[in-house]
Amino acid sequence: EDMAAVPTARPSNLIFGDAVQTAAFNPEASTLDAMAALAAKRDREPTPPPDTHFDGRAEIRTKGTGFYQFSRDEATRAKEMENLKAERENTERIRRERETEKEKRRREIEERRKKLGARAPRN
Repeated sequence: EDMAAVPTARPSNLIFGDAVQTAAFNPEASTLDAMAALAAKRDREPTPPPDTHFDGRAEIRTKGTGFYQFSRDEATRAKEMENLKAERENTERIRRERETEKEKRRREIEERRKKLGARAPRN
């Protein structure tokens, strides 16, 4: 305001300092009713909104290989998710077993190479 081209007068009821305007936090009953009416007009949907899950059927894009359409029924959905989790754990277990077998085979081959390398050449 000090830099304004045309000086303006400050409002006379301007409050400076740490004053708290409690009316803003504790409105009168008539103000509360008006605020509730405005909120009712604005919020046509329930607050908070109901839980919704991703619905792949609403998507236009092509789904990839890993796409799985869960049920919309909450109990069935939970069962499907539990089955999927169990299948994932089974897959990870099998992968670990295969990796262990691969490592064992790799060590056996390496030991054979060392034994063959330790033999004296026949020249």
